[in-house]
Amino acid sequence: MVPQPSLGHRPAQITPRSVPWTCQAPRKRIMRHVSFDLLAPVARTAFLGLDAYLRRETRFRCFETYRDPAAQAVAFAAKTSKAAPFESAHQFGLAADFVVWRNKQWHWPATDDPEWDALRRAAHDFGLINGISWDRPHVEHPSWAGVRKLTRKS
Repeated sequence: MVPQPSLGHRPAQITPRSVPWTCQAPRKRIMRHVSFDLLAPVARTAFLGLDAYLRRETRFRCFETYRDPAAQAVAFAAKTSKAAPFESAHQFGLAADFVVWRNKQWHWPATDDPEWDALRRAAHDFGLINGISWDRPHVEHPSWAGVRKLTRKS
């Protein structure tokens, strides 16, 4: 399905905030995009506000914003995502993942760690959703629910 132009979708591009990343299984090199410029305009302001707040008040940092279909396919095959290409809000610029950055390394606390609650509360304060129990870093814009309905296979 072709993304809706009104969502501000544009093809992935290499930006100063895109970094090569090797997915653990299967080992495949993909680009991890961290630029908020790749998010849909409808979502960008909320995510920028959330990011500024998290940088000031917590150890959470943006790990990934837009995810191109090839990277989504790798994540799906590696079972780090339950969404196939174009079934994730990341392909539509409506999601970002925030992870703990500590001692110059990424840390994924256990899913029941209360540290994730700070991310959930902050996302909610900025009108965003962080409610997937098995994917605690994932924050999405509420417009994703409507887009998902439009893009579901019949």
